[in-house]
Amino acid sequence: MTKLFAVLLIVAGCAIGQTAKAPQTTKTTPKAEASAPTLEQCRADASRWMAEPVSKKDWSVEVIVPAAKEMLYCEMDYQHDPAHPEFAQLERQLQDVIATRYQHFLERQQFLDEDAKGER
Repeated sequence: MTKLFAVLLIVAGCAIGQTAKAPQTTKTTPKAEASAPTLEQCRADASRWMAEPVSKKDWSVEVIVPAAKEMLYCEMDYQHDPAHPEFAQLERQLQDVIATRYQHFLERQQFLDEDAKGER
């Protein structure tokens, strides 16, 4: 069930990312690969992304969603690799960041108040 929710968040995030503007930053941001990542790419990206302090709140959704998607693929494709726990941990951390942002967005939009009043 958790994986299904994660996949749904990734799909929704990708849809949002398709219409969003590119981030305007001079800071180097991680980029997830468009094709299936190789084991070497998974290891390198996981190491690089985990080395940064928990500043993922500074990363745009256009960066976080593809990174989470890549780590999900790494987690699924390389289950027997010793780095697998890192892939899984990072994917969960990124999904938590995405879920928190969605929750905050909904709260700012008064969605939860309207839903509680039955305004659906």
